[in-house]
Amino acid sequence: MPGRSDSADLIAAQVADPVFPVWVLVENEGRVVGFTTLFEEAPTLGWSAAERREPAFYLSSSFTDPSYHLYRLGRMMAWWAVDRAAQQGRDWVRRVCTDAGLVRRYTLQGFHLVREVGRGGDRLRLMARSAELLPELEEMMGGR
Repeated sequence: MPGRSDSADLIAAQVADPVFPVWVLVENEGRVVGFTTLFEEAPTLGWSAAERREPAFYLSSSFTDPSYHLYRLGRMMAWWAVDRAAQQGRDWVRRVCTDAGLVRRYTLQGFHLVREVGRGGDRLRLMARSAELLPELEEMMGGR
């Protein structure tokens, strides 16, 4: 598992790369407090050809400022993706994680475990949630 500085370098490279569709969560004062990457195309590993043909978004690389943990920013970003997917006529929001603790957290966000697959020495947990409009999200975010 990469260390924090390795992860920071990887994240910075993604943010600067136009291939990565990075979205940021900004507080009122303009400080970035979280970000996520929202892909429109499925990764090939783990998802069947039929699943890859279904209209879906793929969440990846979500991070939040730990000093804001009480605000549940990760949940807010995941729900934003679910709402956005519904607005754009997508059926699913999918994500992959390697950490079992994240599976529990993502389950609380409404995702379910689809399957596990191996990649090298890692176990990838593929998760999904149906897209749906979430009108309560606007209040959570303090207005859009």
